[in-house]
Amino acid sequence: MSASDTPVPPEPDARARRTVPSRPLRGHAGPADAAALLRTILAAGNTGTLAVRGPEGVRFTLVEDGTSVARSAMDTAPPDDVADLPFTFHPHVLPNGALHGVPELPSRLPDAYHPALQSWPDLPGGEDLPAGRVGLADLLHDLGRHGFSGVVGGDGPFGAVMAVLEGGRLVASVAEREDRTLHRGDALRLLTRHAAEQDGCMMTITPLPALLRRGLLGMAIDLRGDAPDGARVGESGAVILQGGVPVLRVASASRERIGRFRAVSDPAKLPVLALPEDPPGWENRTYHLTLRGRDVLDPMTELSMRFDAEIGASGKRILKVVREGHPVAAMAEVLDLELDQLGAWLRRLEAEGLIRGNG
Repeated sequence: MSASDTPVPPEPDARARRTVPSRPLRGHAGPADAAALLRTILAAGNTGTLAVRGPEGVRFTLVEDGTSVARSAMDTAPPDDVADLPFTFHPHVLPNGALHGVPELPSRLPDAYHPALQSWPDLPGGEDLPAGRVGLADLLHDLGRHGFSGVVGGDGPFGAVMAVLEGGRLVASVAEREDRTLHRGDALRLLTRHAAEQDGCMMTITPLPALLRRGLLGMAIDLRGDAPDGARVGESGAVILQGGVPVLRVASASRERIGRFRAVSDPAKLPVLALPEDPPGWENRTYHLTLRGRDVLDPMTELSMRFDAEIGASGKRILKVVREGHPVAAMAEVLDLELDQLGAWLRRLEAEGLIRGNG
């Protein structure tokens, strides 16, 4: 056996004081089968959660002082007589005793604040890809061909990010960069950067059981409210619910009571997200007003009055921000727009001859 809407973050000093859960012991069982692996864990007198992944699901075994006290599974549990299965063991206390114990794993992104990011559990199996090794478009195409269902993401110098796939279809993405939460295309831009640049982060690919995927999707698209299946996200992590019963706790450094989220009932009905088509670094580009653009901002001109009638006040507000010389990403923050939304405006204004890109 070998081991191998979103709350505002607190001030930096409060973030530093939070307790981050440790990473679990992880590896492959080697020549030992799942039953022998469990005996080894029990013989050590441990308390915690052993998770073993099979071809079609994950089995959780809750252990207290070297005794197996509860077993559960998500999707199809792996058989006990199969060798070399990936596993994780997460030591943790059972604060409510073995009778009311719930399996627990740490978060893959324990420092995150967005509920979906902090509720991604550190499950066994999956694959880690070094930064700069593969482009995101090629990776998603390959996962799509294989009908992959799970999460792709990571945490690095540019921020924390995850994308959720259902049957090979990219259906949700969320990220954090500094104090800002990103969704959909904006999050995918960050994921693209992580995958492509050598100073990005290790990309983690994790298959997820259906219950976890549905729960993460509910948090990613902000389906708040009570439901039998979903999650309760609060202090120290998230509790995944099935039929109203806690089935897994995901420990994180959270100190916020975020609330309840409903699982997505049918992920196949979610629309597919498209990767942004902007060139790399587009969000750092700046634009300037042309002479026509400056005339639009002069209320005394006929062009300004025609612009008001055909395009409106939103377009003028964007022109005023362009005039200030901000790069695209900063303009999006000032205007409270997603980059995809702002990009559509900039393309329209450029086509009208009102702005022009620098460089």
